[in-house]
This record gives sequence, C-alpha cells and structure tokens, in this order.
Amino acid sequence: MDAYYDLAVLSVFLRLDEGTSLRLLSAYEGTPCTGLPRGFLYHRRLAAALAGAFQLYLARQMKHAGATGAETLDATPSLGEFYQRMMTGALKLGTADGQWAFGLAMLKESLAL
Repeated sequence: MDAYYDLAVLSVFLRLDEGTSLRLLSAYEGTPCTGLPRGFLYHRRLAAALAGAFQLYLARQMKHAGATGAETLDATPSLGEFYQRMMTGALKLGTADGQWAFGLAMLKESLAL
C-alpha cells in the first residue's frame, strides 16, 4: 500500500483543499512539500470512487430501488452539500436513501479530484 493512501482517504472525507493537503503531507514527511505527489492525487480519486461504489452497494443491500435514470452529475449534490443535508437531518446515513446519496456524492467527488 502506498504511504500516502491513508492521508489521501482522510483528505477526501474531510474535504481538504490543496493547501491544507500540502500542510498535512508536510507534517507527515517532516519537511515542506511544494506539490501534491501523483500517488496522493491518484489515491484521493481512488478512495472517493471506492467509497462511493461501496455506499451504492450498501444502499441496494438496504433495499434502495437503485438508479432511476434521472441521475446526472449536475443533479447530484456535492460532498459538501451532502454533509450539510446530513447536518440538518434532511439525510440520514443509516438509511438506504442516505447511503445512496452519499455514494453518488462520493462518486461525484472522485470525478472532481
């Protein structure tokens, strides 16, 4: 496993921007990082895609109806929007709809990274 995998996963779930990710890597390395390593960038995309696919699988296991065909990238909430909806109680991660929404948001995030 790549040394940056765990940090990349953390970066995705906490929605760290490039500057914050650089500070995280600098703290990990003990020396200043001037750019995000290719492996770190790859693992961020991979982690978001894997988490998204797994959340969709979990939603289906919880009897979610699945894709309707109306899902588009523009209609899918961003990860930040998903977190906000969860904080207001509009979505609950323990439900099939919450799992489905989280999966779609993570897949959208993987495309944005």
